[in-house]
Parts: sequence; C-alpha cells; structure tokens
Amino acid sequence: THYFASKFCVYYVDEDGTPFSADFEYASAEVRMLAEKVGRCDNERKCGWNYTPKQFFEETRTGVPKHKEGYKPPPPPTPAKPLSFELVKRSFQPYRATFVQFLRDVVKLPKGRLDQTLQDYWVGASNSGRIAYWMIDALGNCKDGKFMAYKPDGHRDHDQHPYWARKKLILEYCKYGKISCQKRDELLDQEVIRPYFGEHLLNEERYKLRPVALVEGEKTCLICAVMYPRFLWMATGTNTFNQARLQTAIFQNRKIYIFPDVDQIEKWKKLAEDLHYGKVKVMDEFVRTWAEPD
Repeated sequence: THYFASKFCVYYVDEDGTPFSADFEYASAEVRMLAEKVGRCDNERKCGWNYTPKQFFEETRTGVPKHKEGYKPPPPPTPAKPLSFELVKRSFQPYRATFVQFLRDVVKLPKGRLDQTLQDYWVGASNSGRIAYWMIDALGNCKDGKFMAYKPDGHRDHDQHPYWARKKLILEYCKYGKISCQKRDELLDQEVIRPYFGEHLLNEERYKLRPVALVEGEKTCLICAVMYPRFLWMATGTNTFNQARLQTAIFQNRKIYIFPDVDQIEKWKKLAEDLHYGKVKVMDEFVRTWAEPD
C-alpha cells in the first residue's frame, strides 16, 4: 500500500505518488469531495478516521478509474529475509537497559524469575540503555527488533523515538558505503512481517502446556511473564492483533486469554470473535476493574 502524509490524514496514492482523488478530478462535486476523504488518520486512538477506497466505491457506485495506457499494477513486495541471530546474541546484555534496571532495583522483581524471563525472551540492550525487544517467530527466525528508551522511573522517554533494528542497519550500511543507495531502497521496500514479542516460545518445550496471554505492550508482557509464569505472555506491539499470528497457538489447541488496553476492549472483542475459536476469552471485566479502580 502506498501513502503520502498530510497534516491531518494519510492518503492513498498510485505508483507515481499521485493522490487517489486525482483520478476523480472531473467527476461531480459530490464524488470529488468524497474522493478527497479517502485515507486514514495516523492517530487511530484519538481520531479513528479510516475511509477506504472500497467504501468510496460502494458509496458512490463509481467504477474503478481507468489508468493511463500501459499501466501495470506494482508487483507484490518481496518478503524481507530474517536478521542474523548473531545480532540478538550480541545485544543480550539486558541489565544495560534502563528499564530492566528499574525492574531489578526499584520494582525489585524476583531476580531468579527476572533473569530467566530475560533469557527466554532474548531481551537485549543498546549501549545507550535502550531495551531491545526482538521479534522472533515460532521457527526461531528473528524478523526485527524494537529499541525503546525508558526513564529511570520506568516510564517511556518520549523524547527518544523508538527505532527498528532492521531499518537502522540498512541505513547505516548505506551511510558507511557497505551497500549502494539503490540496494538500500530495495531493502527498505521489502515487506517485513513482524511476529509477536514472545511468539517464539510457542514451540519451546517448557512452555508447551501453558495457555497464551496476549497484551498490547512489550513492557506489560515482560512484567507479566515474571509475575504470572503460568501463562505464555505475548505482545502485539500495537493496538490491534492479527488473527493469523495466533494460528500456531490454535493449532496447538491452547487456551488463549486476551487482555486489551481499556480503550481497545470492543475492538479486540470483535477480533477475538472473528477467530471462531472456542478456547479464547477476552478479559474485559478484569481489564476494566484493573484500569478503573474504585
């Protein structure tokens, strides 16, 4: 999917970067007005605007516009190769991470369980103290890593934006002449399918009999994995979840408990219903009670 950003919205564009609405320049005023609204808001939590081309065509009953002669749809993106697991191993110095130090020294989580959890999830750290959440699939392939900065009090440091390991490596390889700019662009255009944080544990022998517990944030996942080890905790890393990523757990006939953030309960309940799996439960009442104490 191609987008270009504006101050308010992210709009669909064609292969040349032309906005979706340009194809309807000579349509009626009503159709032009609707075409200009096709897009979505980047801030899904506060706005939620999402008006797709499909909705536009259904509402206007307008046919798909004819593209210029010789137009060919772009080929599907090339899947990105896994990262070398040596990167994961080299970063495995979790107590360099400011957030892990907070868990050890301030929260005082049980050290034995904390150490084991950090090892199981391959939690890493950068030299600057960012924590590295590696996204490893059920086959043991590392697809990417999210590096996030925290303050000594355990809160996110919003002055330091998170970054993805794969993109940073590609940009640095180009910067120092290890790859060409053309190769950089080719690699950045590849499709990165990121597993859930903790997904690799689905095939670990010690976790085989544990029910799955799904949360949004990696931070929550890590703490819960230490405190409630009877579950296999996984994090989506976003305020939605991809049903396909739970198929391994479903194939293994596991119970699945879903803990949405309080503002995402209805959305996650609908996604859970779409699984059509009898052993899934959305812990909505628990989440409401925890998030809205008396």
